[in-house]
Amino acid sequence: MIRPKFAPLFLLVCSILFLPACQSIAEHKRQDALDTALKLYGNTLRWHGPENQADFLKDPASMPTYGGVRVVSYNVVQQPAVVDENLVSQVARIEYVHTGTQVIRTVDDSQLWESNEEGTIWLRVNPPPALSR
Repeated sequence: MIRPKFAPLFLLVCSILFLPACQSIAEHKRQDALDTALKLYGNTLRWHGPENQADFLKDPASMPTYGGVRVVSYNVVQQPAVVDENLVSQVARIEYVHTGTQVIRTVDDSQLWESNEEGTIWLRVNPPPALSR
């Protein structure tokens, strides 16, 4: 049993010990949101086509038009790296074909992702690459 004169000190020590845990939970949620956004983005490009990526862009008007393009593979070649508190960069290698030519092309896509203040929503801030013939 804690003696009454030590109760305030005990509460202070407990508060100090739990404070970093709260911050790490927030950081964990932020990282989970980023991981989810990046994985969904890659899956959308690969399985639904590059024309369906507008929901991931901060400025959907910056998206190039894609006609007759199918993504064959999407692989992250540089893992996400923190640029700023709310900004992360990653590089992905995209292999794609134009349905008219059936020639596989490759482009390295340098991506910048920005989060809201809470870190719950991540959006791509730079435009996606044009997938040329």
